[in-house]
Amino acid sequence: MDDKETGDIKQLVDNAGIPENHSPAGIQSSGEPTQKPGKTSGAKVVNMIEDNAYRLAFERKINETEDFDKLIFGLAADVQKSALRKASKENLLKQIAKKAKVSLEALRQSMPMDNEGGYERGRVNGGFLPYEILGNQFYVFDEKGRRPLSNFVAHIAEEIIYDTGAEAETLFRIEGRLSDETPLPPIEVSASRFLGMGWVSGEWGARPLVHAGNSIKDHLRAAIQGLVPCERRRTVYGHTGWRKLGEDWFFLHGGGAIGADGYLQDAVEVRPGDGNMRRYRFDAASDGDLCADIRSSLLLLDISTSNPALGVVLLAAVYRSPLGEAAPIDHGVFLAGQTGSRKSEAAAMAMAHFGRGFNARNFPANWDDTESDLEAKSHGAKDCLFVVDDFKPRGASNDVYKLHMKADRLFRSVGNQSGRGRRTSDMRQRPSYHPRGLVISTGEDIPRGASLRARLALVELSAKDVDNGILSELQQAAREGALERAMGCFLVWLAKDMDEWKREIPGALRASRDEAIKEGFAKAHPRASDIYASLLIGLGLFFKFAAEAGAITEEDKATQMEACQGILKDLIAAQCDLQADQDEVLQFLGYLKSCLNAGLCHFGDSFKQGAPIEHPNFWGWRVIPGSDGLQDIEKPQGELIGWVDSVRVYLDGNAAFAAAQEMAKATGDNLAITQRSLWARMGERGLLLDVKTENGKIRYSSQKVVAGVKRRAYIMSRKTLEDGTE
Repeated sequence: MDDKETGDIKQLVDNAGIPENHSPAGIQSSGEPTQKPGKTSGAKVVNMIEDNAYRLAFERKINETEDFDKLIFGLAADVQKSALRKASKENLLKQIAKKAKVSLEALRQSMPMDNEGGYERGRVNGGFLPYEILGNQFYVFDEKGRRPLSNFVAHIAEEIIYDTGAEAETLFRIEGRLSDETPLPPIEVSASRFLGMGWVSGEWGARPLVHAGNSIKDHLRAAIQGLVPCERRRTVYGHTGWRKLGEDWFFLHGGGAIGADGYLQDAVEVRPGDGNMRRYRFDAASDGDLCADIRSSLLLLDISTSNPALGVVLLAAVYRSPLGEAAPIDHGVFLAGQTGSRKSEAAAMAMAHFGRGFNARNFPANWDDTESDLEAKSHGAKDCLFVVDDFKPRGASNDVYKLHMKADRLFRSVGNQSGRGRRTSDMRQRPSYHPRGLVISTGEDIPRGASLRARLALVELSAKDVDNGILSELQQAAREGALERAMGCFLVWLAKDMDEWKREIPGALRASRDEAIKEGFAKAHPRASDIYASLLIGLGLFFKFAAEAGAITEEDKATQMEACQGILKDLIAAQCDLQADQDEVLQFLGYLKSCLNAGLCHFGDSFKQGAPIEHPNFWGWRVIPGSDGLQDIEKPQGELIGWVDSVRVYLDGNAAFAAAQEMAKATGDNLAITQRSLWARMGERGLLLDVKTENGKIRYSSQKVVAGVKRRAYIMSRKTLEDGTE
């Protein structure tokens, strides 16, 4: 015990009424045991009044001391070295252990002991942990004598299990102080980083010093880990959404959890992530009017009277996203419109259902984030909306290409419900991350690719679609927490029967999908019927909840559900046009016609290789008037890519494909298909003629005599190019 603390104890004893020059029996001023005259060496005479005074003084000091290290390495050591009765020592040590929140056995093991040299030495295991703390510094005792390890002390105050849902990482919460009593800020260090000790300077800066020498870092690690055993352990969840804890389901969020019994703010600790990910948070339920809150959420349906699909899709997405635990969501939503169309403000009203901190300037992500960051954050936003704002290709062609590839990767991982496989340095497989909620994106352009667009519910906005009056009402409701409270109560409602929802919802989705296929409006892509069913189930459960809460009548429920269902059907049917824009076969034919119009290629007559008899201008030939009475000249433009007769077109596969690719690049696009796949798709659609099977293998090209020479060509009808019909 240092001089200052000894003085404090003596002062407390003085205040207890003990004369300054009077020490308890068996204690000298130096703290060493004494022997009473006339007694044998093993006997002690205890003055109970003095013993009680010192015990009371120690108790006061324990009550005043908040620092963990001072309790363990200061007061506990003083109690142990004192000549108090064994029962008094035991009682005081129990008080110290209780205040330090450690067991009495752990306290005894961690407590320094007095050696012959007068130093304090930790004794978790005296034979294998030869370390001590002296003057807030670690020392090691070995064959080289006493050596300093550091100019600070530290201990693991808590072990944290950070559970992301895909993997669990162990973190150590470390506290410490410098030798001059300066406290060091508590830090969290992963177990893997802890071993290397590089975190000392990385987290605490230049002041903490690890001494030089062989094995010093190993000794310091063992001293920090061993002198004060860590007995505190807790789990922190690194994601939002549903989690079964014990026998009950809870929806995790940044402020705690929501279960069947309501809000639990302190029972569960959740860290969805940094930055705007912290805004996934439901504040404790207030005395708000539930029916009014639900009606505020229903205002989304009125956000655009000229484009009702916007409100229907947003409301459906909001209440579909918490159902991801029952049925994974394999599609996204994309809001496309020019700048100023208020698409971001509309998306923000949907996001505000998951935390009033979300607005048009604070989304979970944007398209400037890296691919890995998008993967990690979308994985953490389980069973929630996840908005990625501002898809706007710009810059050089390579920058535009990279942005489209980033979008392709994100939405494909949504549609496939799988992420990129990863390996550790020793080739062990690591968990993959993919979006586990419903991804909404806003942008001025739509990502390329027919397959990618098939994974999206696309809503295109004009500059005047959003109703500013309704938008203002929604923004006010978001700021007041009405949208957040409506979603919170919906989650409580779901939590009561979550196991039943997990059984029922997949079947309901299949039934709605089969209905869409039967009615025939979802022809754009096989996934279109699944998107329709997914959005419809979100609307259906929300209207059911609203009716049970008394916010709408059963008649209103049926009327609104019917209206929303019709709007969804129209939206899904309209996806055909957006799909056609990215259909590789139609793109190929369109690029060929553009090449002909631009004079970049031409077709020759299949018999004489000159200009075709009919419509030579269409097939890439230009008439040059003859001068001085000479005959007009028909001149071919660009490269020859095939031949034509009165009814058929004979394509030179390589030349035609290369011409289409060049035109695509010239327009800033890319024909994202190989030749083999292109001809196969054209053959499947019946666009290629004379397709034959030879030796069990389909041949899409045929050998024909063209201009007196036998050639292999892909044969189409003239009308396919002339009329643009399949």
